[in-house]
Amino acid sequence: MYAATTGLPERVAEFRWSADAGVTLQVFDEGWGRLARRYYENGVPDQINNRTVASTDGKAFLAALTRVRAGSYCSFVPE
Repeated sequence: MYAATTGLPERVAEFRWSADAGVTLQVFDEGWGRLARRYYENGVPDQINNRTVASTDGKAFLAALTRVRAGSYCSFVPE
């Protein structure tokens, strides 16, 4: 998750998936990290499939994150 408030976008949170741990979240900026935590704890709205995708859904959760339009200052970038 990147935020662009001044200058270049900065990484503010990172979601990762592994078969062993599932989806994990690391927050680098607590202010912006609230949104990342909300998605991690409550799921991501997936408008294509008209449902909320839980972080326990692993890869489907990460795919849904890449489709989220959280606003002009925030973006989710697959790396």
